[in-house]
Amino acid sequence: MITESVHQGNSQIEIITTASKIPKEVGPEYAKALEYLGAKNAAVLHIENREEASQPEIVERVKKADVVMFTGGDQLRLTSYFRGTELHDLLLKKYQNEDFIYAGTSAGAAAASINMIYQGSSSEALLKER
Repeated sequence: MITESVHQGNSQIEIITTASKIPKEVGPEYAKALEYLGAKNAAVLHIENREEASQPEIVERVKKADVVMFTGGDQLRLTSYFRGTELHDLLLKKYQNEDFIYAGTSAGAAAASINMIYQGSSSEALLKER
């Protein structure tokens, strides 16, 4: 069940740009797109290393979030920066126990799966080994 605040556009949304090679450029674009769609409280979190993933101010912002959205880019960067950090533990706890939405585009979605695809080229994506 999604809370009424999500339906009214009042959710606190944190956009995490870690996967992107151009995080300072894509973050504001995602925020602008979400605002266009009716979101009133979208903010951007630039997390550039593992240490930042456990900083109290970042963890606190995610604690208050109803939605966390991960941008596209390099999903291996996401897993290597976040796995085993306080932020990772918090995201799992919120996803499993709260009225919380995890969203992601491309790498942001791929990093959330049990089996994560990474590397290779798009021209090989549809090939299957025999």
